[in-house]
Order: sequence, then C-alpha cells, then structure tokens
Amino acid sequence: MRTISAAEPAKVTLLDGKERSFLLTRGGMSRLKEKLGVSTDQELLHLPSEKVMIPLLAESQFGSDEKLTEEQLADILPIDIMWSGKTVAAIFGASMPDPRPTEAGTATNA
Repeated sequence: MRTISAAEPAKVTLLDGKERSFLLTRGGMSRLKEKLGVSTDQELLHLPSEKVMIPLLAESQFGSDEKLTEEQLADILPIDIMWSGKTVAAIFGASMPDPRPTEAGTATNA
C-alpha cells in the first residue's frame, strides 16, 4: 500500500534576517478565505499575491517561531512584487502537495 505523507513547511527569510516556517492548514485556509471574502480554494488561488501575502503569512506561521501580527509581518516584508508572488506560490505549494504517490510512495511537492 502506498502512503501520502504530510507536507514540509516552506522556509522564508524575511527582512529581519530570520528564517521562518510557513504551512497553511485546512483551518487556516478557511479563516483566510473568510478574511479575503472568497468561498472556494480556487477563488483564493486566483487573487493577486499582493492582496493575499500578509494574511497568508499570518495564517500559515508554523512551528515554534514567535507568531507575528499582520502589522509586524508587513514591517519585515520586502515590497518586491516578484518576491511576493514566489513566496505565496511556495507556501501554497508546500501546503498543497501533489497528491499523486511517487515511486517511494509519498506525495510530491513539485
């Protein structure tokens, strides 16, 4: 029997120089959709990254790192739109791995 393992969090280094872990849970996804006024995962995925970035980071803080507020996160995020888009994609990608089993029997993140 093949198994599907849990996703690994995305690692992001913000302007304060600290690497933080981010992984969006099902509960976090529900809160994020409510906050951004969308009802489906698909609608959320089609929002512009600049609208999603700060709420996504706030909801997907993962692990033992200090949990920052949206305001604190905004103060240590670069304004670079390309970086924002790549970071949003990395967090969604880590949080929703490809469910197809690999040869080793675990889900892929690619």
